Amino acid sequence: MDNIQLPNGYTLASRSLWKPAYPNDRPPMPIPARRVFIHHTVTPTTVDPCHDMRVVERALRSNGRLDPGYSFTVHPSGVVLEGAGHKVGKHTMNHNSTSYGIALIGNYQINQPTLAQIIAVSRTINLLRVGGHLVLNGAEDIDPHKDVYPTACPCINVLGRNLDFIRWFTFNPV
Repeated sequence: MDNIQLPNGYTLASRSLWKPAYPNDRPPMPIPARRVFIHHTVTPTTVDPCHDMRVVERALRSNGRLDPGYSFTVHPSGVVLEGAGHKVGKHTMNHNSTSYGIALIGNYQINQPTLAQIIAVSRTINLLRVGGHLVLNGAEDIDPHKDVYPTACPCINVLGRNLDFIRWFTFNPV
């Protein structure tokens, strides 16, 4: 996947830009996927999206995961970084081959996600839909990770109005 920059400010950074330590040798995602799970990484953030994505990769590796976990991650600046991309990730047990996992880089038990992050998550979901990679029946197909696994992820500050906005904007793009 190439780096994508759209005129509306959307930026998607491919794996080749952030230079992961491990290859993405996961199998292709069966298309179309039917759900999106929202996560957060609980990792520190800097002004450098590529650096922060490598920190996420190291955190996943320290938990024994050598594969790309999330399909895409979203930096507080709004830059979207390719993880597993259009291959099966390891983000939501028993749902990886039928869903995309999008993680907000940062700790949202403590901090609020940025507006740029929330908009970039919605735009990513819409691009997946327009590209034929994702078919959603409605807003209920955009779920927090905690809905299917006993975890606090994606934490309180992503839930509520921020998740509501992601769902609304996905189905009412402006």
